[in-house]
Amino acid sequence: MRDFSFPKIYKERTANCVLLTVYIFFILVSRIFVSEPFSKIYLAVGSVFLLAFSIIASPIIIHLVSKINLDGQDRFRMIPGYVLKIIFYGLPLLILFICFIAYYPGGFGNDSLAQLEQYVSGQYTDWHPAVQTILVVFIPLRLSVGKIGSIVLLQLIFFSMALGYCFDTIYEYAGRKYLIISMVIVLCNPLLCFALNVWKDVSFAITVMFAVSFALRIYVTGGRWLDKKRNIVFFVVAICFATLFRHNAILFTIPLMLAVLVSISRRKTLIILFLSAVFIATIKGPFYYALGVTDSPRRQVETVGLPLTVIGSSVSKCPEKLDEDITEFAFEVAPQSIWLDEYVDGNFNSIKWSKYTSFDAIEKRDTSDILDMMARCFKACPAICISSVIKLTEGVYTVISPHYTDVAPFVVDNYFAIPKISLNSPLLTVIYGINRFVEDYIPFILYIGTYNLAVIAVLLSKVRFNKLRDWKKLLFGIPVLTYNFGSSLLLTGFNDC
Repeated sequence: MRDFSFPKIYKERTANCVLLTVYIFFILVSRIFVSEPFSKIYLAVGSVFLLAFSIIASPIIIHLVSKINLDGQDRFRMIPGYVLKIIFYGLPLLILFICFIAYYPGGFGNDSLAQLEQYVSGQYTDWHPAVQTILVVFIPLRLSVGKIGSIVLLQLIFFSMALGYCFDTIYEYAGRKYLIISMVIVLCNPLLCFALNVWKDVSFAITVMFAVSFALRIYVTGGRWLDKKRNIVFFVVAICFATLFRHNAILFTIPLMLAVLVSISRRKTLIILFLSAVFIATIKGPFYYALGVTDSPRRQVETVGLPLTVIGSSVSKCPEKLDEDITEFAFEVAPQSIWLDEYVDGNFNSIKWSKYTSFDAIEKRDTSDILDMMARCFKACPAICISSVIKLTEGVYTVISPHYTDVAPFVVDNYFAIPKISLNSPLLTVIYGINRFVEDYIPFILYIGTYNLAVIAVLLSKVRFNKLRDWKKLLFGIPVLTYNFGSSLLLTGFNDC
C-alpha cells in the first residue's frame, strides 16, 4: 500500500472507480431499503455514510486487485504431472462419490420426475430440454437396465471431469497459488452437493465449465488453441449443449461466443459459426422431430417473473392505490385472500404452485400488457415496488445477508419407487458439520453476490477503457454477469437464485 494514493487512482482510473463505487453503494443501500420497518431518515443518513465508505473502498480494492498477477510458471516442482492430473480429476470425483453414498440415490425433485415421466411415456416436451433428458436420463437408465442411481452417478462423473479440467486450466495459466484457492473454495463448499440433483442446471454447469475453460485457453494463446481441429469441435459442442440445456442460457453463451470470436481469425470465426448453426439446427430440427418433441405449453410465466412479483407486492400491500385492470388481472391469477394471506413480498413463488393459482390468466395476457401493469404499479406505489424488485433480485448481488438457495438433494413423493434419502447416515452427520462450519465462519463463499463482486472488481481493476485490447478482456468477464443479472429479472422468486 506504500504506492497507494487516492488522487492518483481516481485520476488514472476515474471511470473504474466511479463504477465500482456505484455498485458497492447499491449493494449496501439496498439492504437499508428493504429493512423492516422502513425509515426514510435511516435511509437518508445511512446513505451518506455508505456512499462515503464506497468512495473510499473502491480505489483501495482496485489498487489491491490490480497488483494480482497470474503466474503460470508457479508450479509444484516435486509432484509429477500425472499425479496432479489424478488429483485434479480424482479428488472431485472422490468427494462427490462420498456425498453420493450419503445422499443416495441423489436428488429427485418435481422437475426430475417430469423428466422420468417423459422417459417412461416417450412423450418429450421442450420445457425440460429433450436432448438433456436423453443424455442424462435415457442413456444411463438404458445402460444400467433401469438402476435409478445410475442417473446421478453418470452425472457426477461428467461433473468431476468438467471440474477437473477447470482446475487443470487454472494451474496451467494461473499457477499453484490460485489453484489451491480455487480447489478449497469449490471442494469445501456445501453448494457442491448441487451436482447430486437431477436438474438441467447441473448439465448446464458441466457444459459451461468446459466452455469457459476452452475460452480461456483460446484467449491466452491468442486463438492458437483452435489450430487443432478437434479443439474447434470441443468448443462448439460445449457451447451448443450449454445453449440447449437452459432456455435462458443465451444470456451466457452469446456473450461468451462473442468474446471468443473477436479474439480469433475470420476463418476460425466462420467455421465456429457454421458448425454451431448446423449443430443446433440438427438437434432442434431432425432430432426433435424424430422424438416428437412438443413446445412447452406454459412459457410466459417463466419470462415475466419481475412484473408478476411487482404486481403481487402491490396487490398484497396497496390494492386501494391500483386501477381496476390490475386488480382484476391479479384476482384472475389468484383469489384476493391468497394474495393477502400467503403471498410473500418479492417472491411470486410463494403462491406460484398454489392450487388456486391460474397460469392461464397469465398466458392469455400479452407480455406488453403485463409490463404496462407493472409500470402503473410503480407509479401508484413506488417504494413498495422498488422493495419487491430488490427482494427478488438481491440474491445475485448481496454479500451481507444469508441469501443463498439450499441445494441439498432431496426426493419428493413419487410413484417410480425412488427411495427417500436416509437422514441417519453417519456420513451425512459429517457433511452437516462441515456445512454448519462454512455457514457460521465463511458464509460469503455461499453467495452468488460474492463472486459477482469479485468478477466486477477484477474487471475494473485490470481494464483500462482507453485500450482496445482491454475491451477484449472485458468481454470475457461479461458472460457470467449478463447471465446472473439477466436471469434475476426472469425469476419468479428469490429462492430460484
